[in-house]
Amino acid sequence: MTNRIGNKLKGRRALPVLILLLAVLLLLVRLTALAQAGHSGTGAGDNGNGVNSGGDGAGGFSEGGSGAGGARSDTADSTDPGAALAAPAGNQPPAEIIDTGQHLNRRQMEEALAMAKEERWAIHLKDGAEGGRIRCLTLPHHLPAAGLTIHALEELAGRRQKPGVIILMGPNHQNIGPAAAVTSAVWQTAYGRVEPQKEIIAALLREGLAAEALECFPQEHSLGMVIPWLAKFLPDTPVVPLLFHYQYPMKDLEKLLGVLEPWLEEDGLLLVSVDFSHHQEADEAARHDEKTAQLLEKGDWRTLAGLSSDYLDSPTLVAAMVRYSLDRKLTGPAVLAHTNTGRLTGIAGQEVTSYFVLAYTEKEAEEQ
Repeated sequence: MTNRIGNKLKGRRALPVLILLLAVLLLLVRLTALAQAGHSGTGAGDNGNGVNSGGDGAGGFSEGGSGAGGARSDTADSTDPGAALAAPAGNQPPAEIIDTGQHLNRRQMEEALAMAKEERWAIHLKDGAEGGRIRCLTLPHHLPAAGLTIHALEELAGRRQKPGVIILMGPNHQNIGPAAAVTSAVWQTAYGRVEPQKEIIAALLREGLAAEALECFPQEHSLGMVIPWLAKFLPDTPVVPLLFHYQYPMKDLEKLLGVLEPWLEEDGLLLVSVDFSHHQEADEAARHDEKTAQLLEKGDWRTLAGLSSDYLDSPTLVAAMVRYSLDRKLTGPAVLAHTNTGRLTGIAGQEVTSYFVLAYTEKEAEEQ
């Protein structure tokens, strides 16, 4: 009897202890859950900062463009490293940004601008295009030929009627991604940002004539070497950046230009980034260029489209431009410049790449 009473008293004393232990256990579970939630939020913020501040990882974006991806999501001006990354208004996703610094930085551009003013550059330049609006233009995408690009865009910017939008077409040298690629990314250059013309891009996507493929663009120099100069000479002019696989079909280019026609007819510029004879001895390059010049003069777009990369790196893009100029009854081509790397660098006896800067113009309304 005494033992039973003692056991009951011990059980009653143990009950509050058990309740207390249970309460402590529940409190620990709650604190652990809160700590994990806070840690997850911090981790997301760290990852966001890693992308936006441009680490060296594959998706990184850096001032020198060293990240393998070369693009980032951002809402702050990348020229201000201290700018806060505010959330975009209206819950819109932040714009992707492509840094062109890996292709053409401020120092290189300033050196090219200074060089283009030297008298020796004049020997590479031809007569300017006839008066009126420049509707089609070719530009090189090699650094040694930057002075030719400067000359052409100075002439374009000096016209009374400047383009309201630039359809920029270039070769996809690596043939990666879709055969016709476009991006809605913003381009960050040494002279400011270049914005995409999203209405036109949406029309191309809707018609299935191009695919959104950001990954094709950051490393592709055919556009990365041209867009910084557009920012310099035609600031605030939006672009539609397009990359095409080698020998992209003419019939598909014709459909694409058909969709682009309303914007091109209004105030658009068709700009083709192209280099001509590639890795040829100077005499062989001269023979190739002579044939190319004859085809351009005759407007023989069919033969142009079938040329190899020994003649030019994007035959069908140039052929499509020529056919478009014929359909629009444009004047040209005016040869603004024609030269090669051997002449530009003054180094003889090396393989060369050659360059034509071509312009097609349309008389202004009051001149017609």
